[in-house]
Amino acid sequence: AGESWTLADGREVRILADRKEVLSMLAAETATAARAAVAEKGAFSLCIPGGLGPADGKEASSAQIVYEALASLVGQDLNFSKWHVFFAGERLDSQESYLMAKKLWLDASGIPTDQ
Repeated sequence: AGESWTLADGREVRILADRKEVLSMLAAETATAARAAVAEKGAFSLCIPGGLGPADGKEASSAQIVYEALASLVGQDLNFSKWHVFFAGERLDSQESYLMAKKLWLDASGIPTDQ
């Protein structure tokens, strides 16, 4: 695992070694937060910011990495029907975050489109 330290206000900073470690950490942190929120409040809300657009075409965009991490949660014991996903700062072009999320994660997750 990478290096980590705690800031004066209690927030933890982690430097992760590679893409695989980022995907694993992001998926684990999201699953933990989702389970806690559903247990406590009956629902989990996730806001995904826009502006994470594609890099230079040679690497995955930040958004793609987020959606790949979320896709790895499909099949786990998570109640996706209790998830509410919001997209902030959406663009209206062929690279928009929603279409990428739909392709890489939402369709497989079973999150109802009407919530």
